[in-house]
Amino acid sequence: MAAGDEGMNWLREFFKSRYVSKIEADLASALELEAALRVENRALVNSLLGTAGVAPIELPEKVHKINAPVRRPTWFQISRRKEFEAGRALREKTQEEANASR
Repeated sequence: MAAGDEGMNWLREFFKSRYVSKIEADLASALELEAALRVENRALVNSLLGTAGVAPIELPEKVHKINAPVRRPTWFQISRRKEFEAGRALREKTQEEANASR
């Protein structure tokens, strides 16, 4: 029975890797298509502007965002933020009391 499980695991990993490869190839072709469409759109915009008598514009190239994971704040950062918020709230409260007593 263990040999059958190993065979099924190997088969599952084989198809999973083929599926992931297919998705990666699709993503690469979509990115290439996006770049080609951006160039074509830029040419069309400049053509329309040229017809209207406006100088062509240079649009910035697309900047790829890096989706880096957001770091969770440390306990020290959390306690400092709470301390600052408490101080700010206290200062606002004393200012309101000072304004009310005038």
